[in-house]
Amino acid sequence: MEGRQEGVVTGGKGYGKLTAATIVKLTSYYGKAIRSNSNNLDGMRNAVFATFFHALSTDDDPHHNRCPKGRESWCFYQSAVAKGEHPGPHRVMVGTPISREVGQFVRPVYARLGEESLLRRCLRGKTQNSNESVHAIVWRKCPKTDFCGKVRLDAGAAMAVCEFNVGVETFVTAATVTMGFRCGVSVEKLTKAKDDERLALMQRKGSAVEKKRREAHRLKQIRQHDMLVRAEGGPSYSSGDF
Repeated sequence: MEGRQEGVVTGGKGYGKLTAATIVKLTSYYGKAIRSNSNNLDGMRNAVFATFFHALSTDDDPHHNRCPKGRESWCFYQSAVAKGEHPGPHRVMVGTPISREVGQFVRPVYARLGEESLLRRCLRGKTQNSNESVHAIVWRKCPKTDFCGKVRLDAGAAMAVCEFNVGVETFVTAATVTMGFRCGVSVEKLTKAKDDERLALMQRKGSAVEKKRREAHRLKQIRQHDMLVRAEGGPSYSSGDF
């Protein structure tokens, strides 16, 4: 992620550089700022810029006025102030430092991400995850690798929506009753097991431990990719460069 603008290297190694790990963490903080301030435009915008100025702060020039106040604040500076303690050194306590030189190129990005017109569309706190989950069910019934006619595709989409909204057990039971017969005990057990498995998977993926594990795995993959790029002396592939 090496980049050079007007003589300033924005990426690479070193304190305050825009490393791959820093980008991933700042992206995660941006998402949290939106999710934790749904239906609050001012709070959402303030939270977005709080992460940027927090990363830009130094011992000589702290900018934590936008960070949440209180003893339980995620900001070490505001937490220390609330406890009546002296804040620790920024070079140690800030996990996503951005130098002043790099910050001048990052700030326009935050300006665009913090525009009211954009954040207003995020006030409901919705995501595309639900849509992607429905799509996954549709593709399991109508694989992209096989040809599916319109009738099968329409039926697969309808079944996927029903399963997603009410579960496999309820859908199969209602469908069979409509068709004039009743499911056997084995079918009932199987459909209930599939619903239980789905709920257990959702709960596991939504846990704080699993989210941290996924983030750590993503950071590990990015670091490994950067190491390979440096070992090869630069990118070995880029769209339009060869």
